Amino acid sequence: MSLDFIRKRHTWLTKAILILLAITFVIGFGFSITDFGASGALSQGTAAKVNGEKISLFDFYRIRGRLVDEYGLQGDLPEAASNFVNISALNQLIDSKLLSQKAKQIGFYITDDELSQSIRSLPAFQQDGEFIGADRYKQIIEQFFNEGVSEFENKYREELLANRLVDFIRNTAHVTDEELFNVYKTENEKINIEYIEVAAEDQFDKVDDIKDDEISAYYNENKDKFKNPETRIIRYLIIDNNTIEGNIETSDEEITAYYNAYKEEFKIDDKIPPLDEIKNEVVKSINEQKKNVILDEYIVKLEEIPEEDYSLDKISEHLSIQGIRTSMPFTQDKNDENIPQQIVSKAFTSQVSQTDHTKIDDQIWIYQLDTIIEPKEKNLDDIKDQIIADIKNEKANELAERKAYEILNKTKDDNSKFNETAKEMDIEIKETGLFSRLDKIPGLDIKDLNLEAFNLSKENPIPKKVYKSSDKFYVFLFKEKEGIDNNSFEEKKEDLKVRELEKQRTQLFQNWIQKLRQESEIIPNNELFSYRG
Repeated sequence: MSLDFIRKRHTWLTKAILILLAITFVIGFGFSITDFGASGALSQGTAAKVNGEKISLFDFYRIRGRLVDEYGLQGDLPEAASNFVNISALNQLIDSKLLSQKAKQIGFYITDDELSQSIRSLPAFQQDGEFIGADRYKQIIEQFFNEGVSEFENKYREELLANRLVDFIRNTAHVTDEELFNVYKTENEKINIEYIEVAAEDQFDKVDDIKDDEISAYYNENKDKFKNPETRIIRYLIIDNNTIEGNIETSDEEITAYYNAYKEEFKIDDKIPPLDEIKNEVVKSINEQKKNVILDEYIVKLEEIPEEDYSLDKISEHLSIQGIRTSMPFTQDKNDENIPQQIVSKAFTSQVSQTDHTKIDDQIWIYQLDTIIEPKEKNLDDIKDQIIADIKNEKANELAERKAYEILNKTKDDNSKFNETAKEMDIEIKETGLFSRLDKIPGLDIKDLNLEAFNLSKENPIPKKVYKSSDKFYVFLFKEKEGIDNNSFEEKKEDLKVRELEKQRTQLFQNWIQKLRQESEIIPNNELFSYRG
């Protein structure tokens, strides 16, 4: 049994005990593998070393599994999502270790009495509001955590130390009234601007016929654009529930313990049936939880296979699992066998015969790149219509941009000509309506316009450039600005202060973590993020 077994039973249990392994709010601060520090060889079963202290590979996979559940990730994980989960899991463990180490260095400590009281207060170790007793406590640690009481308590003490340092960091946050006013202004000051839109599609009828020499020249200059895509073939093996079904054993002692701990799960019409009547349902619940544990154990076994034996055929033999398959050719964007996208992406960054493995939900994919089919140029006659369309689109964009600058040049020195010029060119003048620096401007998707628009005023009404979005070009004119209400600011200041303090606490925490990382020797197991999945 392991932590994953009880992790899925109750949310409160997750929140109470998983502090042993991670500080929840560390997730998502954007660290990448390059932030981890040095690289080097690590012993098998080690996810990372932090200033000489090890983080176990098994703990890494525990955290990774929990994050997949917490993020609600279902189905095939894209490569970016898988990388994010892997990095987040290792970040949690590394950051927790760094914080506890720093807390000790500063002089923080957790007394034996504090440790005891904290453990006794965890719901996982209480029954009817009372501590379950030393014997039952020891049994839970050994049975569900697969470690001794001393090891559990040492880890938990470290997490309490880390939390104490986090509280210290958060209490240093401070925000001034001036800072609050600037935030309020950013969120509430609004502006309305008029604009003229010139679309490329309205210029197509002005594009001259495309000549054959233009078509040939465009084809020769853009041959890479007109190729059949590269395809690849993989061989693969899947470990899933069918594979592990025969590896699950459940003892009578486990059944009784599980039933006693989670009787509410089996309640029928406000009554809890005796164990003999629902034994099969209890066994089913236990086995469902064990499946994820066994999958993680397979991951550990895969990581322990020597490099020279790490090939699909040898892995199949080593794990005594049959059923190697060969895929149909697939591209990066299309595969007819629904191969998970992160595996497709890996296949396109691998060398022939290179083997990889990745856990996706309740499956482990072990795969090997078998064949690379190089891209092939398309014949000019087959894509002539596409080339003509591309050339016309480029020329229409050039005409639209030229027309937009013509409007800008006529109006930039005299904004009163804005309406007159639009009327002469038979173009409708539109307006955005009031928006703040943080709003999405209705109908427009122009990078940085939100911020740049607030530089406009009655004295400076027209930007000095034409803006582009997709195949449309824009000339803007300031219309009005809506200021902020000081009375409203005073009313909302306290709520704003609470929010901004929390932002600052988060930023302070990030700064501490980044500094601790810079000062520390952190050696990750790089194979967690390389071709080994």
